[in-house]
Amino acid sequence: MMHHGLELRLPFLDTKLIAFALSIPPMYKIVGDVKKAILREAAMELGLDHDIAYRKKLAAQYGSNFDKALIKLAKKNGFDKKGEYLLSITDRLIL
Repeated sequence: MMHHGLELRLPFLDTKLIAFALSIPPMYKIVGDVKKAILREAAMELGLDHDIAYRKKLAAQYGSNFDKALIKLAKKNGFDKKGEYLLSITDRLIL
């Protein structure tokens, strides 16, 4: 990232935060069928609406529609599958 003049910040990879999260008893993390319960409750206390705090988790590429963009790019470039398209890009970068 720095090579391109960008700074990458990964707050959830902070070692102190990870140590703290690992010290929380599991009964506070999963309540019934709710995963990440303590994080969702904290989000609500910070003012997020219940619908947002408790929405179903989506992988980033799906929630951001990035996956759909990759499929469109693959088709535009003559590939049936996005995986084939991604391999063609990495092959060009490696060579």
